[in-house]
Parts: sequence; structure tokens; C-alpha cells
Amino acid sequence: MTNPFITSTANTNFTIQRNELLRQPYAALDLEYRYDENNSQKPYTIFAAAIVDSLGNIKAKHESDFVNHLQPEKELVNWIMFEILQYKLTIGWNTKGIRIKIKDKKGNERYSGKDSDLKTIDKVCKYYNIPSIIGFNRRGVPYIRGYEYELRKISSYYSKKNKFSYYYHIDLYNVYNKKMVIGIYHGKYPNRKLSTVSKALLGKGKLEDLDGKRIQQLPKDKQLEYVIKDALLVMNLSKHDDYKILDLMNAISTITNIPFDRVCRTEISSWWTTILYDKINNGECKGSTLSIEERNKKKPYKGGHVLDPVIGYYNGQIVYVLDVKSLYPTMMINNNISFDTVNCSCCKDDPSALVPQEIMNLINDKKSPIKKYWICRYSNYRGIIPRLLETFRNERFMQQRIGNQSMQLALKHLINGCYGLFGSTFFEFADYRVAELTTAFGRHTLLYMKHIAEQVYGFEVIAGDTDSIFVTNVKNKDDINKFLAECSVVLEDVEIEMSAIYNKLLLLEKKHYVGINVDEIKDPDVKGIGGKKSDRPIWINNLQQEFVDDIKNNRNPTVKLRKAYLDMERGQIPIENLAISTTLRKDPSEYPEGDAEYIVGKQLNARAGYTITYYKSNIKGKAHSDPAFLSIKQYLDLLRSTFEKQVNLLGYKYSKDVVGEKTLADYW
Repeated sequence: MTNPFITSTANTNFTIQRNELLRQPYAALDLEYRYDENNSQKPYTIFAAAIVDSLGNIKAKHESDFVNHLQPEKELVNWIMFEILQYKLTIGWNTKGIRIKIKDKKGNERYSGKDSDLKTIDKVCKYYNIPSIIGFNRRGVPYIRGYEYELRKISSYYSKKNKFSYYYHIDLYNVYNKKMVIGIYHGKYPNRKLSTVSKALLGKGKLEDLDGKRIQQLPKDKQLEYVIKDALLVMNLSKHDDYKILDLMNAISTITNIPFDRVCRTEISSWWTTILYDKINNGECKGSTLSIEERNKKKPYKGGHVLDPVIGYYNGQIVYVLDVKSLYPTMMINNNISFDTVNCSCCKDDPSALVPQEIMNLINDKKSPIKKYWICRYSNYRGIIPRLLETFRNERFMQQRIGNQSMQLALKHLINGCYGLFGSTFFEFADYRVAELTTAFGRHTLLYMKHIAEQVYGFEVIAGDTDSIFVTNVKNKDDINKFLAECSVVLEDVEIEMSAIYNKLLLLEKKHYVGINVDEIKDPDVKGIGGKKSDRPIWINNLQQEFVDDIKNNRNPTVKLRKAYLDMERGQIPIENLAISTTLRKDPSEYPEGDAEYIVGKQLNARAGYTITYYKSNIKGKAHSDPAFLSIKQYLDLLRSTFEKQVNLLGYKYSKDVVGEKTLADYW
């Protein structure tokens, strides 16, 4: 009989097709409602709703359509619920949000979150004392339940209302808010507003860039057009890239045996927790060697090794990026690192189980007590994490060969996202020792690569990321191939590849660079640059893109920056390009009083979960919700802080070429 603790888990051979909920008609829902915080009995009033289904059918109603009824809103809500029940699956955007009372670290109570569409439907039902199709789980999160069984049993009117025995609702906000999805689209959308995500991915946004507050002041036809457009955007996002993201969620569901709708609302820590509990319950792995008390403690550990960069502009010399494929998963597989193998009780006194001293030297420092680690060697026991990672890796290769992009992408994210969970206390199998050993073996690999590159091949290593090194001064490209081959032999079972070749590299600091690929078809690689960050206005983001394009195409980038500087000085930049948006993680009062979130949140009467828009200003906090208070000087300072170092490293002078300052030499 095969020992499941020693061998890899059996070949999974995952097969997948589009989830059945998406292979039948489903609908996108959107509501518009007014909010009155001073009306505690009825804070929400729904005035418009739209249902757009996957077949292209559009239905919309306004409260004024029921003006002949005594209570128009009540009839509107009944219509909304009737239409929802025609579909087994409905989707929305931020439709499952709730506002709850929580206690902060000091024990003070505060509200967090925002009530959204499903909760609003239920509240309006309660106000009119009519049955609701909305249920709530133990955490108070709403879901579509249909009319309750007890009600249907006693009422013939309601007994025929439920078309299906079970209903599903997916909040696409939760899907597009996942780190993996943001990464798939390379951070194209700087915030999670429906308008922002839609513009970034679909190329179109909300009706006339209106928002929920402004639409309340417009006539009925505009309100209906607005709510229909929002529902259409949600439907189109669900189908975007031929269902790429929802097919990815379904692939994860297939791998983990977690229901599709639950995958859409949870994160990778939940997925791995389910996988591991299944293995423990099936007797396929041991339990954690770390006590629960220790698991719940947040302990610092050294992260990945990032080499100090040789800052500068590399133009005319080729820069190669040499990357260890899946560095941390490879370290865990090769070195049997797992929560059930590190410091096991069975190998405590086995000297052959000790972690090599050169690895421990990377972990221990003079400031902390000396640590001692060993890894289980009893009967060739393999930890569950290495076994699963190896199985997933092999399966991914197979899925790539047969062209199953959804499945290979799902496996890739499960593999690459595993390591990071062990350093966080919210993961049930958290183990700082696993994280620490993984990064230490990774650092050892990168340092060895650097040593070979410099001492054996004479390359100049100018930078290094967590899993890669940047080298130049390569006299012959064949030397790169020899280097890769030698590393693969010396560093057993470690696969190293040439992931990029740059003919221009603007290297600003650690993990901050612009790389122009030798292959002109490829887009430039832009990492960590200020002008690409999500807390910048569109004005800066666009200028950064133009700046990179100018470098690629051998144009002087200060020409456009100089024009942008002058346009800003003259107040000629469109207001909408200067707006900065951010989503409040907590209520405004929870932020320091000098922060923009505190000041603007108070001005807008916003709450946790709201997305606020503001402008740089000279008043306290340097921010205001009203563009009339924007400060030209603040935006010019932002321009300088973003581009001065980039411009100067290219050999220009920001003060002269962008600002236009004169020096004595200009007068001679």
C-alpha cells in the first residue's frame, strides 16, 4: 500500500467547463436610492431599478411608474423582487455590502462599511411590512433566499413566486477587488468604483460620468437611462475577455471543491484552509507542529532579498533580467518546508535534519535570540505543502499543454499565493518559521546567482528583486545561456529563465524602474514609479505614460512635461483630470485629523466603504472635496516629486527643462 505521506498526491487531471450558473440566463441588478441619515425609521428610498440579463433583455422601472398606487415605492420593490426570482443567478456591483457596528482597539464603538442594494431591499420591505426575499448569514451579510418556506406553505400567493429551489448572487465588486484579479489586469483600475473599472477594462463608464447623488436631481428618463447603463456595465464585466475572470473563479472552485459563488466572495487564505483541512480529515497529512498560541502571534521575519541598485540610466548597453521561476514555491518543494515538517518532535535529535548553517546565518542576527530549525526526515516524510505544490505545478504544466488557460491560471495563483499566507496571523495554518525558512533559502539562491554572475562570468549585477537579478556588461549572449545552465546544475531543481531583455533601463531605486524591451512589440515594464500609483490624478498617470513612451521612442520627455507645467500654472488642466479618488477603509473619524480621508470624508458625510473624490488644496490636510479650493502649487509640487528624479537621471535638469528656471550660463 502506498504511503500518502511520502508520495505526491495523485494526478488530479482537473477538467472544467463554464459554470452551470453562467450557462443559463442570469441577470445583472442595479438600484438607485436616496439616503436620509436623519430618518432613522426609513433612511433609504428606492426610486429606480434595472435588470439586464445575459440574453440582452432589459427591464427597468421607476417609482413614478406606480404613481396610481397608494405606496409607489412598495410596488417598485415588489416588482424588483419578482424579477430577481426569475433568475437562479443574479450579479451586481457592491450589492452585498453592510454597515455594522464594531469596536476599535481601544474598545470604542464605531460603524464600518456601507449598506448596499440587497440590504436596502430588505430594509424597505421591513418598512412596508412585506415579506422579503433577502436572507442574512451569521455575519449579517445579505444573500438572495427567495420567499421563506414557511410563508410559501401557508400562502398560495407566495407558493408560486420562487421559480427555483435555491438562488445565488455574486457581487462582482468582491471579484474585481481580489489582488489576483487586479494583478491579472496589471493594476489598470486604480480604485474599485464601477466607473473606474469599466473605463479601464471596457473602455466606457457611467452615463455622462454622473454619480448616484447627481442623478437624483435629474428627470425620470435620465435616471432610468443611468440605472440601465450601470446594470449593463456589470453584465459586460461578467463577460469580459470571454468570461476570463469568472472562468478563473470556477477553475478555483473545481480545484478546491469550494462552491463557485463562495470562491467569488472569499480569498486565497480561505481556499488553502479548505484544501488543507480536507487533507487532514482524509489522513493525508499530520497537524501543525506549532501551537495555536504561537500561530496567533505576529512575529517579524526577514523577507526576500532585494539587492541595492546601481541607480542610473542604462542606454546603449543591454540589461538582462534573470529570474528564478516560482522561487518561493520551489524552495518549499525542494527543501520540504511545511507547517507539518518544521521542528517536528520526531527529528529533534537527528543532526541530519538540521537546516544548513549557511541558511541559519541568513536567519539569525545579533539583535535576536539564536534560532534552531530542523526539517522532518522521518521515513522520508514529505510535508503536505511541498506535495500539493508539486502536484499543482505538474498539473499546471499539463493544463498549459492542452490550452486550458483558466485552469493553468488558477493553479498558478494557488501556487504563488501559498507562501505569503504563512507570515500572516489570519491564516489558520500560519507559521512564521515556514515563511522565514522559505525566504532564507530564497535569499541564499539569489546571492549564489549573484556570486556566479560576478565572479565566474564577469557580469555587472546592477539590481535585484526578490526572485531575479539584473545584469549588464555581458560580452556574449552565449554567456547568458551558459550561466543559466550552470545555475540549473549547481542549484538543483531550480529553474532560471531570462525573463526580459532591455535596451534601455531607467533605474531609480529598489523595485522602481522603467525597462524598455529590446522586442519593440512588448510594452515597457514600469515598476513602482510614482506616476503609475493609484493615489495620483489622471493628469499625472497620463504624463507618466507619455514619459515612458518618449523614452521608448527616443523623444525628449521634458517637452511634454514643460507644457504640462505651463498649462497647470495657467489653470488650463481639465478639473476632472486632477481629481483623486480613494475608498475609505474605515469611517472618516477613525483617520488622523490631518489626513485627506478625515477632512474630505467629513465634508462629504462619507462612511467606511465609500469612495471619496478630492483635490489637492492649501487648506489643512492639503485636500478638499470642492475643486474651487484646489491649489495649483500643490499640483506643481506633485509634478516635481513624481518626475524630478526621472528627468535628472536621463541627463536633463528638471529646474531648467521643466520649470524653466534660468542659470547664469543662459545669459552668456
